[in-house]
Amino acid sequence: MSDIGGGPVEGAIVSVDRQGEGNVIQFSRASFPAVSDGEGRFAVQVDDGLYQVTAWHADYTGDSESVDVAGGPRSVDLRLVPAATVEGTVRADPGDAPVEGAIVSVGEFGGFGGASAISDARGRFHLGGMASGAHKLWAAVAGHASREPTKVELGIGEALTGVEVRVERAFKISGFVAAKDDPRKALDGVMVGALALSPFALRPATGPSAVDGYFEVLGVRPGTYMLGSVAEQALPEILGGPSVTVADADVTGVLVELDRGVEVRGRVEPPAMAAVSLTLADDEPGFMTFLANLGNVLVRGRADASGEFTLRPVKPGPLRLVAEAPDGSRGQLDVEVGAHGLKGAVVVLEPRATVTGRVVDARGTAVKGGSVQLLPVAPKQGGMMMSFDAGRRDRSPIAEDGTYAARGLDGGEYEVRVLDRAGNVIRWDVPSDRPYEPVRKTISAGVVTPGVDLVVELRDGVLRGVVLGPDGAPTPDAWITATLEQRDAAESLFHRPEAARSGEKVGLVPEPPKDPQAKAIPGFRGAASRRCPARTVASSSPAWPVGPTPCAPRPSAAARGSRCPACPRGQTCACRWSRSPS
Repeated sequence: MSDIGGGPVEGAIVSVDRQGEGNVIQFSRASFPAVSDGEGRFAVQVDDGLYQVTAWHADYTGDSESVDVAGGPRSVDLRLVPAATVEGTVRADPGDAPVEGAIVSVGEFGGFGGASAISDARGRFHLGGMASGAHKLWAAVAGHASREPTKVELGIGEALTGVEVRVERAFKISGFVAAKDDPRKALDGVMVGALALSPFALRPATGPSAVDGYFEVLGVRPGTYMLGSVAEQALPEILGGPSVTVADADVTGVLVELDRGVEVRGRVEPPAMAAVSLTLADDEPGFMTFLANLGNVLVRGRADASGEFTLRPVKPGPLRLVAEAPDGSRGQLDVEVGAHGLKGAVVVLEPRATVTGRVVDARGTAVKGGSVQLLPVAPKQGGMMMSFDAGRRDRSPIAEDGTYAARGLDGGEYEVRVLDRAGNVIRWDVPSDRPYEPVRKTISAGVVTPGVDLVVELRDGVLRGVVLGPDGAPTPDAWITATLEQRDAAESLFHRPEAARSGEKVGLVPEPPKDPQAKAIPGFRGAASRRCPARTVASSSPAWPVGPTPCAPRPSAAARGSRCPACPRGQTCACRWSRSPS
């Protein structure tokens, strides 16, 4: 565990979670915990399998990495970026009185899923552990809530103070969550949210329901809301929950009733600790069918050493059981789940293909981290798989020695790509003027194909320059990120600079203002690299660079997207001119 400067990070909390196991809705998921020591080291003992290793520290933003443990120890290096902090005050409108007990949170929809803090008697709050970039702050308390978010721009490790978050009169929706088959049975751990369509508003509850089923949704404005719920011990209710109209007062005593579903029991043959999940038996379900069976998609489990498994809660109907063992063998079984559940289901595991190899750079050095992606050239028709982690099933982590193992494959032809940790393509070790194309490989069904080694480009280049502030003077302590050019269609589908972490080679480029002379946002310290093949210009704010003249003047709207006069290849700029100077 280290920071981006290479120094060890002590006291980081590390969680290790097996991927593809357990109900997705787990607000108190148990994981394998560890704490890094004075040298930044940690150790956790686990069985073979695919795991997600995540680190958290109060003074840093988190980091995570997928690790494939198979027959021996594995190592993973996590790099933490200094976190930013925000301090400020919550004040009420009209007037200027400080507000005590307000929940100040970060996020798009009233702070759902972001960092949070509670204001003190003087209305003061402190938010920590924040990543660099643009953030929206919301505040809510009984009787008051933000009408609009407070926007802040943060640099890496920046301490921003003096922020004011304004709140005004708002209402709350409160009530209890109970079992539909027994309203006297309170359900705890249920996350309730209120959704209004016109105008659009999404407000989550202040937390999962309490042991008596009680929940509160704060910051609600007049309108009609649908209450949706997700839970681990009951089926989710996305569109069929109660409807609530808020006029000029709080709405209390709302009863949310959830179906606790049924159980599906069975075993896998031959016995293995296989991951077991559910999908629809219908190969081409409609959208409403998908929503109606959303709860079944959330259910996952794992067979024990004897092959026995239990899945719950399950909504009755025609379903497909899918089992996948750590060695990649897989099986499926179509079943009809009745009103009282299902027992005795047997899913037979069948061998699947495995591809192994090593990823190295042009010098033969092992590439550590990232993943190898195998996508079938001719996707299988039908058999729609509804799963929240399906997008990662085609990616196999690269170990510390550059090796990888892609398991559970069907026979056929595949496109092979190497992706970095942010999910962007790493180009092959070929001349730079050659367009990128994925490698194609034909895989035989049910066998191991070893020695599929991959050689990618060397990434040891250095960009140097000077960061200039709005006044044209050099700006110290600005962090610079660079984004690789998106050149070819074969890589553009996987080119996602917005997913990169701060401090990595692929970073987030802020949207420039429409006015080229726009003033830089105060407090913004993160830097953006605006690049053309002819020149690189860096800036410590979203404003256009000041000082050195860009490689070509910004054209009129009519000229945007035309050929860039400074590009040596005489082609249309990747930046399209409408986004940045050429």
